[in-house]
Amino acid sequence: MDDDQAGASATTNAQGTPPAPPAPDTAAIVAAANKAAADNATAIAALCTIAGVPAQAATFIASGRTEAQVRDLLLAARVAAGAEGGEVSATRPPAAGVLGAQPAAHGSAMPPAAVAASWDRVGAKAFGAQWGGF
Repeated sequence: MDDDQAGASATTNAQGTPPAPPAPDTAAIVAAANKAAADNATAIAALCTIAGVPAQAATFIASGRTEAQVRDLLLAARVAAGAEGGEVSATRPPAAGVLGAQPAAHGSAMPPAAVAASWDRVGAKAFGAQWGGF
């Protein structure tokens, strides 16, 4: 048998057709998907907690939103609260309509810049180098 025949027999079976590819490791695929979903849910919960709306985390997770989408929504809520002249704080949820939250009757004693700096410190501590800020 020459080298060409030996190479051909390694890639085909007796009928001359290529062998079937190996079956995928479905357990590993499922485990990776579950880990990704859990990581996403953890990140969303942390973002919502930092933004002062921890109850919204379950809604975001159930709707299938990604961490990036939630970050964008929370940022939009923060911008909307600032545009309405309201202060953004951990004790005051975002403006109505943005996340479906109602503004609190009281404001924060902290100026918005101090609140933003506080959120960024917490976000950097929670997410490290992945934290992109608000």
